[in-house]
Amino acid sequence: MTDIDKLREDVAYVRAATDRSDNVPFRSVYMLWAVIILISIPLREFVDDKSWIGWYWWVAVPVGFLLSMWLGSRTSARIGQADRERGMRWVKHWLAYVVACLLGGLLVAGGKLTDSGIGALSVLLLALSYFHAGLHLDRRLVPVGILIGICFPIILYLPDYGSTASGIVIAAALFVVALYGGGKSDATD
Repeated sequence: MTDIDKLREDVAYVRAATDRSDNVPFRSVYMLWAVIILISIPLREFVDDKSWIGWYWWVAVPVGFLLSMWLGSRTSARIGQADRERGMRWVKHWLAYVVACLLGGLLVAGGKLTDSGIGALSVLLLALSYFHAGLHLDRRLVPVGILIGICFPIILYLPDYGSTASGIVIAAALFVVALYGGGKSDATD
């Protein structure tokens, strides 16, 4: 193989890696959270015994978090763009959200916030987290953060099915990003 042939092969590899990165590499992660959110946010309006909603979150969040890490790692390796540092930025970002929600749970335990209030606070923190993820990790998430922010007052002031409508909107936004969110995603460029 000549040097020119080797160079062409290298350029073709880089071009293929770039083409793969213009797609939505973490489609499965976005779809996973769309499903988790679509199930969880409307629960408040459709179940009589609200006590198990918290238990749903105690299971869904850690399982979803671990599945997200696994799916992201697997996808990055598959498309030839494994970047441990970038992966750890994602992990730290979402771990901060989880910790903030857990700390919000102390407000409920201390009697400073109601059970429904922690749900609304979690949605507000989620809006901020998606918006910041869009600024610092994946630009396609900025509109998702804005939509979740719009859903926050809907959840607060429309007690009849406001959570259901918001859950559908949030899940739909994540599905749209997963299915049609092509284009530049790297927010560090």
